Amino acid sequence: MGAIAFVALLLISSISYVLLADRDAYKYYTGLGSGLAISEDDQFIAFSYFNNGNSAIYTAGQDGRDVKRVSNPERVYHLNPQFSPDGSKILYLSKDSNHIKSLYIANVDGANPKKLSNNSQHISGAVFSDDNETIFFASMPAEEFKKTEGETQEGFDLFSVKIDGSQMEQLTDRDFYTMDSLAFSAEKKEILFKDFDDINAFDLEDRRVYTADLSGEMPTDFFHLTLSPMLNALAYTTITEESKETSLFEYDLFLKDLKDGDTKRLTDLNSSVVSPVFLTIKMKFSSWNI
Repeated sequence: MGAIAFVALLLISSISYVLLADRDAYKYYTGLGSGLAISEDDQFIAFSYFNNGNSAIYTAGQDGRDVKRVSNPERVYHLNPQFSPDGSKILYLSKDSNHIKSLYIANVDGANPKKLSNNSQHISGAVFSDDNETIFFASMPAEEFKKTEGETQEGFDLFSVKIDGSQMEQLTDRDFYTMDSLAFSAEKKEILFKDFDDINAFDLEDRRVYTADLSGEMPTDFFHLTLSPMLNALAYTTITEESKETSLFEYDLFLKDLKDGDTKRLTDLNSSVVSPVFLTIKMKFSSWNI
């Protein structure tokens, strides 16, 4: 699998993260937000960063130099950036005071930001296609998202849209309870996504959803699923066995080899690891520690 590298970015401690789970608690917070992206040439990273409660998207060289702010939020949080395959564009989510997330795209330098989703949509995640022109995203009705559990029958479905905002299309009609960890497979022409503890795939040619073969090989509870560029490994976080009997769960990083089925624990940090990201060229990966 090659050597392992970790980007030297630390969020906050596990206890602090729990205390800051409520949006109002971020009012005066300064530090890293959620989501880490690496460009396909492994030269640049994108991340969200809070400055006195304002969360914007930043880019930098992988060595941490040449940091640039590339979004300008107003009374919203900008989170979860992703680079386009050619590195010319960046997408991100904008989260408002009602926790509704919208999908945006901009040039990689932040110029020409454009909202791609509708006001009626709540977006849980998005991913670029390999054509640099199409974005796949998970969405549910915003008004339904605001309702308490059990009050709605609506759920998440998969959509596609062009980077200019045209040709929005609903691809599924299944009302999934959750839909996250989206990954595009150019080789198989499918979108992988996580629904609770199941890994599903949407076949872009047959237009059908099926359970991915590897779904039965995962632990009962896993999070932040990431597929390697070569489609031969999965990185994910899960609750450590030693913390299950405590009042504060700890989450460490694991790597599953999809060829031989072997799983390796990669961290033992006594905290919570999130957002693993594979480097493309050298088949390394990076992660964030909370």
